[in-house]
Amino acid sequence: MTSLRAFLKTLPEDEVLRITAPVNLDFTPTALVIELEKRKKFPVIYMEQPQGFDLPVVANLFADRHRIARIAVVDSPAKFNEAWLRAEANPIPPTIVDS
Repeated sequence: MTSLRAFLKTLPEDEVLRITAPVNLDFTPTALVIELEKRKKFPVIYMEQPQGFDLPVVANLFADRHRIARIAVVDSPAKFNEAWLRAEANPIPPTIVDS
């Protein structure tokens, strides 16, 4: 995956909880993650208008092992460790992008 933005665009709608209303980041995201976990739901939470910030905030990205595998571009969670070790041995420099 080339970037977080690129990965988020690949997610099916049912894997993303998109919040369009302003969100206070002090407690709301954590409370939401805890409530979703109780219901055995693990979507990526995309908050479009976090109060006090100009950019969206993403939470719960690593709550699902299959999603983590897709981030690492492997076809199953069992192959994640191998991909991690490969990436760790071959770091790539960051790219600065305009927001």
